[in-house]
Amino acid sequence: MVIIREKPEIPLPPVGDNMSPADHLQMSQRFVQHTAIERAKENRLQTSEKIWGSVSQAIIAVGKSRGWDVGDTHSRLQDVAIQLGAELDEANSKRKRRARSKATKQDDFFSRFKVAESQHANFYKNRDHLEAIDSARRNAEAFIKELYPLLDREPTAFTPKDEADKKRLARLLGFGTRNLTPDQLEEMFPERKPDPNGFSPNYGYQKPDIPDNDGDEGNGGGVPNPDPPADDGQGGGATINGGTNLKRREGGLSSNAGERPGKPGPKNRKSRRQAPKAPAAVAAQSSRPGKEQRQVIKPRPAAQRQSRR
Repeated sequence: MVIIREKPEIPLPPVGDNMSPADHLQMSQRFVQHTAIERAKENRLQTSEKIWGSVSQAIIAVGKSRGWDVGDTHSRLQDVAIQLGAELDEANSKRKRRARSKATKQDDFFSRFKVAESQHANFYKNRDHLEAIDSARRNAEAFIKELYPLLDREPTAFTPKDEADKKRLARLLGFGTRNLTPDQLEEMFPERKPDPNGFSPNYGYQKPDIPDNDGDEGNGGGVPNPDPPADDGQGGGATINGGTNLKRREGGLSSNAGERPGKPGPKNRKSRRQAPKAPAAVAAQSSRPGKEQRQVIKPRPAAQRQSRR
């Protein structure tokens, strides 16, 4: 005769914002006992929720033990489950223990995670009969049986094989993927280059620096600041986009010329008046603004005409 106690023997860990992997393992084991208690009472919804709790806490425990960012979403826990399965696949292939079947631990862990996750949904939707819940419970027990030993086992080497592997590793290491280009992902996680620590910071993996896609060295925006106002900060005279002043700083323009052709400054007009003109210079003159320009050939000086005679 099996005696089902009303309360689980395993206590809750102390209250805290940053629980350890051991704390999450303790919660997972407690939820396993909760599952048996609620199932004995044929409490379908509570049984479903305890199934999800036992699996999710086990995944969090292993993820934290590796130093990964487990986050607070189902998708991040899914990343942990898939990564653990992929790691086991690579270890098994090296040991030549994997059968010729196409089934992999990565696929198996993913499918087991989705079954447990469906029980969390059933807690709210009340759509599964006891037979389906019992099947999900057996699935969870088999999943947990493979997860618990990973807490005491050092991770094996893992080799990124495609972009999906790189993005998953970026999420687990806390980088995210929103601003990461394929080239940056390749630089952070070189394809076909294994990491002996399974990309687990708690086991010696050195996280790469977070790339800065803005190109502004952390100042934000990447737009150069405009020059200070020409009146020493009293207002007015500052260029908004900094375009001309930026060229001046780079040496592309002088302070007096080159800004607007045809409108030289006072010094330029004076220098042009003092410059000697060629004897037979051809000048462009205009009668009135808006009229077409016509060329006038200036007469040669009298001294030159007499010499030719």
